[in-house]
Amino acid sequence: ETVPGPMAFAVPAMVEGCRRHGVHRLIVQACALAAAPGERIGWLTQGNLVRTVVRWQLGSYVVQDNDKVLQYLQNIRDVKWIVTRPAGLIDGDSAGIAAPCMDEFRSATIRYIDVADWTLAQVESDAYVGKMPRLYYAPVQVSI
Repeated sequence: ETVPGPMAFAVPAMVEGCRRHGVHRLIVQACALAAAPGERIGWLTQGNLVRTVVRWQLGSYVVQDNDKVLQYLQNIRDVKWIVTRPAGLIDGDSAGIAAPCMDEFRSATIRYIDVADWTLAQVESDAYVGKMPRLYYAPVQVSI
């Protein structure tokens, strides 16, 4: 993870592939630490502290790579895109329904199965097109 991530290069190619082949929907999964355009991340917040540790202590470019993807997608109008930003993913049986929200980052976990269920539901739903929700379990503070 000490080299720039691949998503900032891959997602524009995916969008172009969608255009070329008549695919009208793209669902992208980013990390919960990724900042949606215009989202304010305060200096002394859990999100900023974790972003700093991931970048400078672990030498990872994953968060910056995901940030670039979110910046790029905000200008795409001809493909229906959705970006999910789930909390820390863990294995296990379902623990409930994933709650899409615009809450600030917080250290939490969510089961792969629950993220998969929510993501599959987006194939048929326009509710979150053009949005970048984080996924946590309820209760959430800022529902969309």
